[in-house]
Amino acid sequence: ANPSSEPVVFVADVANAPAQEWSFDSATSQVVNRGTGRCLDAWEPKNGGAVHTWDCSANNINQYWSYEATTKQLRHKTHAGYCLDIGTPTGTKPHLWQCHTSTHPDVKNQQLTLLSPSLDRVVTNTAFGSVLTAVGDAAIAFQPRVASSVTQLWQLDSSQLLRSTAVTNKCVDAYKPENGGPVHLWDCSATNVNQLWTYDATTKQLRHKTHVDYCLDIGTPTGTKPHLWQCHASTHPDFKNQQLNLLSPSLRVVTNTAFERVLTAVGDAAIAFQPRVASSETQLWQLDSSQLLRSTAVTNKCVDAYEPENGGTVHLWDCSATNVNQLWTYDSTTKQLRHKTHIGYCLDIGSPTGEVPHLWTCLPTTHADVKNQVFVF
Repeated sequence: ANPSSEPVVFVADVANAPAQEWSFDSATSQVVNRGTGRCLDAWEPKNGGAVHTWDCSANNINQYWSYEATTKQLRHKTHAGYCLDIGTPTGTKPHLWQCHTSTHPDVKNQQLTLLSPSLDRVVTNTAFGSVLTAVGDAAIAFQPRVASSVTQLWQLDSSQLLRSTAVTNKCVDAYKPENGGPVHLWDCSATNVNQLWTYDATTKQLRHKTHVDYCLDIGTPTGTKPHLWQCHASTHPDFKNQQLNLLSPSLRVVTNTAFERVLTAVGDAAIAFQPRVASSETQLWQLDSSQLLRSTAVTNKCVDAYEPENGGTVHLWDCSATNVNQLWTYDSTTKQLRHKTHIGYCLDIGSPTGEVPHLWTCLPTTHADVKNQVFVF
């Protein structure tokens, strides 16, 4: 097989899997896989035509696609009239197929949702480990996080409407300004004053703009019936019921699968690798455009390594794009988190317990201990 060619399949969602993340470049019309850097490619304009990934080339006409938002089909621009098709319910061999009309019984095989993680947010209540979820097309609840579930994605748009990503044109609506006032989904309208919200980043409360001094409240630890409630002061014992984080799905859990532990902020200065805790902010990170690995839980703290030696300390420090000790790159081929300044050094779990991660010489993939440096990011 050509080493530049890799198959594509449809499989169940896996949290934070680069192999399942794609970007659509509207300038080149290419669909690029984040895990491999290769492009979606189809060279056979026929029903059942092969679809795979291939080295990206702006001159390769087999890699040109367009997304039709109305029909939710990914259409091939060169092979006119052909669409990406899941192929079978198992999705093991997607292929090209003539684009179905909306009334065709198999159109569902070609209906694909392209999410916009730059806008979508997961509304998380960390006190109870649950997130805001659309239940059907009318109700909401706080439920345990389900990786990349569309029902748990929301957009607080420029009109101050909190829109569901999963349910078309439905927004979070509260029409009774009273303690226990119902909160549900309703047809979105920028002129509906019951749907206007503002997020207070200081207190982490989602405040109703019209019903002044009322906030979205989880209601109970089970979160089955969130409601409006007077906004609590930070000293109130039930303040935690209203504390919500609007998290970007682009945030990452840095996982060492060999020892089943994930990178965790411990206090405001230390890091460790600990067992995964669902919806824990302390285990969410963002490798930003400045190549800083930022903590979500601790404001303005980044992973910092200042000793370019085996066993060199790795901790949290005030984020600064000019601090060369904080620059990292993720090698998607070897799955190592490499220090950009201290060349040849990688983040290493340190031990199976992961209590004191450190810098260590980047190990080759054949080394027995390379598993200490392999992270799913």
